[in-house]
Amino acid sequence: MQTRKEALALILKGCTEKFTDNGFELTTPVTEDEDSAYAEFSKGDLTVKLLSHNNLLDVMEKVGDGEFVKTESNLLDLDDCDERSIKSL
Repeated sequence: MQTRKEALALILKGCTEKFTDNGFELTTPVTEDEDSAYAEFSKGDLTVKLLSHNNLLDVMEKVGDGEFVKTESNLLDLDDCDERSIKSL
């Protein structure tokens, strides 16, 4: 079983290169709240947030000072989370 922070760190390990290849930079490293963890990438006025909560990983976007809008949700079962299942995300 992974902690939420460990699982999100594995996800970042697999996707950070793609983000940076497309001009994004990691602006908020893995940060934990009470029941969630998140990381953010930015490029210009676009921010992409990877948010882990409950058994989900949400991909959210916001432009400028706007609100985050969920663009995708994926199942992220922390009880059965390993590098292989992370790669399938």
